[in-house]
Amino acid sequence: MMHEWARALRRLRRRPASAAAIVVTVALGIGVSAGMFSVLHGVVLRALPYPDADRLVRIYSENPAFAPARGGLTRAEVLEALPDLPEFESTAYYVNEPPYIFTGGDVAQRVSVVRVSSDFFAVFGMPAAIGRTLIAADFSGAGPVAVLSHDAWMQLAGGDPSAVGRTLTFAEATIEVVGVLPPSFKEGRAEAFVYLPFSAADLDAARFRFGNREIVALGRLAAGGSRAAALNGIAARMAAVNGERGATGELRFAYVGLLDELVGGMRAVLLGLFAVSMLVLLIACSTAASLVAIRFGQRGAELGLHRALGATNVRIATDLARELVLLAAAASAGGVLVAHLVLAALRPLAAETLPRAEGIAVDAATLWFATAAAAATVLLTGAASLAALRNDPGRRLRPGARQLVEGGRRPAVLPIAAVGMASVALAAALALSVSLAQLRNVPIGFRTQNVVALSLAFVRRPPAEMSQSVDRVLEGLRDVAGVADAVAAYGAPTTLGLPRAGARFRTDGERTMAVFQQVSESYHRLLGVAIRRGRDITAADVEGVQQVAVVNETLARTMFGAADPLGQTLVLVTGTEPVVIVGIAADRNNAGLRAPPDPEVVVPLRQWGTPPSTLVVRWENEPPPMWRTLLREVVNDADPQQLVVAGFTLTDELNSQTRALRLFAFATNAFAAFALLLCAFGINAVISAMQQRRTREIGLRMALGATPRQASALVLATAARIVAPGLVVAALLAFPIFRWLRPQLFDVGEASLWLLFAVAVLVSAIAALTAALLPARRAARVAPMEALRYE
Repeated sequence: MMHEWARALRRLRRRPASAAAIVVTVALGIGVSAGMFSVLHGVVLRALPYPDADRLVRIYSENPAFAPARGGLTRAEVLEALPDLPEFESTAYYVNEPPYIFTGGDVAQRVSVVRVSSDFFAVFGMPAAIGRTLIAADFSGAGPVAVLSHDAWMQLAGGDPSAVGRTLTFAEATIEVVGVLPPSFKEGRAEAFVYLPFSAADLDAARFRFGNREIVALGRLAAGGSRAAALNGIAARMAAVNGERGATGELRFAYVGLLDELVGGMRAVLLGLFAVSMLVLLIACSTAASLVAIRFGQRGAELGLHRALGATNVRIATDLARELVLLAAAASAGGVLVAHLVLAALRPLAAETLPRAEGIAVDAATLWFATAAAAATVLLTGAASLAALRNDPGRRLRPGARQLVEGGRRPAVLPIAAVGMASVALAAALALSVSLAQLRNVPIGFRTQNVVALSLAFVRRPPAEMSQSVDRVLEGLRDVAGVADAVAAYGAPTTLGLPRAGARFRTDGERTMAVFQQVSESYHRLLGVAIRRGRDITAADVEGVQQVAVVNETLARTMFGAADPLGQTLVLVTGTEPVVIVGIAADRNNAGLRAPPDPEVVVPLRQWGTPPSTLVVRWENEPPPMWRTLLREVVNDADPQQLVVAGFTLTDELNSQTRALRLFAFATNAFAAFALLLCAFGINAVISAMQQRRTREIGLRMALGATPRQASALVLATAARIVAPGLVVAALLAFPIFRWLRPQLFDVGEASLWLLFAVAVLVSAIAALTAALLPARRAARVAPMEALRYE
């Protein structure tokens, strides 16, 4: 048996260039698709690391009248509606707390904290790795205890197993550690360092009023239960609770799988990229099929001799199949190597853009995919060639006989399909590139160059003390050489790396949801936002005087129409003193690059007594390389209690809004380039084989008076007969693909899409015809007497 494989290997070595071309072609197709499969599997297909993770869901409320529409639950809903839902095996809830400041180490550091209900860990079905999780006694308020994540255990306790039972010191409290979670417990929800019990006293706190939807609810669906019944059960129970309190009928309640919530809109993006990568694989298969057919055709005399000596069709087919298996095995190994290279190129963007990016790797699932792709390639590439053995293979495999790759209809099918798929992939790549360029050119309405931001840990103090701290910090920052100005804010100058606060405001006749920011004076001036009418916030706007606000043009237009907003009052729906509008600021991009500006209300930080979450600093020129360290030291010197968590430039944060589209565009462009290259290579191979097989015909034509130009035109006409139907196939494929692609694009209309398609078609046609030029030149140089010698 082994000697048969050895013979197959020797046959491959007789024509190494042909074998190498097939292996490289298939390896590229397998590598591109396997690399993209690794990304898809690591992010979308890989299950969350919990038992029966597909049954884990987040229960949410939804109010389409306001943005964001999806929200959490209220105190009443988690107490009265959430427990004992018959469609769920268990339910739980948690709430994000302001970060705690760990002071038990050499350097103070900010850690994330959540308070969880008693069934929280039971819903996930995940026991502690060391110690225990929370038990009923921990919720009685007897003493502060906590469960640490694995990362918190390593960072705060140095990975010491004896840390369980010890206490950790935070600025807010001293907390006993009762358990440490396994490393896998961090997916499918907001990851936290410290898990505290959510006691009844916490739930009765004033901030958990009926209308505050900040409690996150989770559930584990009952095994074998109906998902439709679960949806109906949630809706009916929540509606009953809210109906007793006169809640509006706009509210709806539903659930979403934890994995679906975590992946979000990236599922469609990654599925689209995987579809494009599969186009590359199909083009590689069609090109390889043509190359294999050419290779077997070149061995016509050999195979015909085998048939004449008594070899059966089965024996010949088995020998050829062994060669295909060896080629596929080599291509599979090469494909894994290419997949590694593809991931190396995609990983930097994926790490910035995709959730669960740490799970992207060439793992066992990828190897299985590469093996399956190689097996499919064997079947697809071998089917057409092995079909030649039917019905008197001796005649079919005879030298000079008409072959699958020679001018007939069958050989054109594969190159035609390759041209169509490559054209569509190129059109999609062009559309995404144009969309990315359009998105980057959106006018944002505020200054980002040389502007940096520092994110702060929350430190709550009496208003007077907080105001003095803000003054000291800002004065210190403004004294730094090269700093033009500095402001403090609660809320974000962008919607990117900083918290975006929202609040609902009303007037006598209207109410609206608005971006709500509390800022120090000079805020608009620092960001370069013009005050259209009235005045900006000043140092005189302090506690004890009339509360004022500056609104943007969108809010003025939304709430007041043609009336003059200056001097009008706004009131928070949740109840505060009215604020008087003293200025109207120009609109700026505060809802993301893809959306128009949201209504916005900006109030003086000093009047509201809120600790700032952000410091914004504008430099006169480019910030120095060590600006983060420099500004952190200035803040710590001015107020040692104020902890700087992170620092970033607004330019970098603005770029983060295009990361997903950049990943999509980069990968699609790379895949389209591969597709076009493989398509051109396949056409070159097919036309070259056709030219060689028609050497006698071309020689006879030239002997009868045909010119070299006419010989070249004959070959190019054959290429055109492949390209033209391929472009028709591309047009047919473009309709569904463009329909799917439209939601991913920004400011690319229907007409623009088809214009880009026309450009892609032109490029594909030029590439395909260029690939036929070399065999056309060879045809023009055919010597008639040498060609006729075959007769």
